[in-house]
Amino acid sequence: MSEPKDLDRMWASLQAARREDVEAMETARIWKRAELLRIGIEDVMELVDTEHLHLELTCLAETCLRFSLEQSRVDLKLKKLPFVIIGAGKFGGRELGYGADLDVLFVGEQTQGAQLASRVIEFMSRQTAAGKLFEVDARLRPDGEKGPLASSLEAHQDYYGKRALLWERQALTKARFVAGMSSTARSS
Repeated sequence: MSEPKDLDRMWASLQAARREDVEAMETARIWKRAELLRIGIEDVMELVDTEHLHLELTCLAETCLRFSLEQSRVDLKLKKLPFVIIGAGKFGGRELGYGADLDVLFVGEQTQGAQLASRVIEFMSRQTAAGKLFEVDARLRPDGEKGPLASSLEAHQDYYGKRALLWERQALTKARFVAGMSSTARSS
C-alpha cells in the first residue's frame, strides 16, 4: 500500500486475476472491489494525498473500461477496434472521486462502433452478484441521447464547432484518449 498503482500495474494485476473458470465480467468486478478496498484503505490511513487518490480511482476506472472494451471486441469477433474512447470531464482530467461516472465519447466508425459502444456500456454498468464496474455516460456525444453512440471525428468537430452548448464544450477542456485503437497492443 505504500506504493500506489499506476495504470500499467493495474492492467497487469487485472490480467493476472483472470481465470478460466470465472466469467470475465465477474473477474473484473471482483478485481475492482479488491482494488477499491485497497485504495480506500490508502485514503483512510492517509497514505496518499487527494490528488493521488483521484489519480488511482481514475486508473481503476480506465483499467476496467479497457478490459470491458477488449472483452466486448472479442465477444463481437471484431479483428480491430472501430473507434477510440475519449474521456471528458473529471474522467478525462484524472480527477475521479468515489462513485463517479465516466463521461466518454466514442469517436470513429459509426455502424460497428455503435454496437461495440453499446456492449461496452452494458459490460461496465450491468449489476451482477459481484456488483458493477462503473456507470458510463455517453451523453456528451453529438446531439446527446438523440445521436448515435459512435460518430466520426468530423461529426464531433461539426457538432462542437457549431451546435454544442457551453457546458458541453467545457467538459471537453479535459478531454484525453483513454482507450481504443492504440490501446489494443497493451491488451494483447
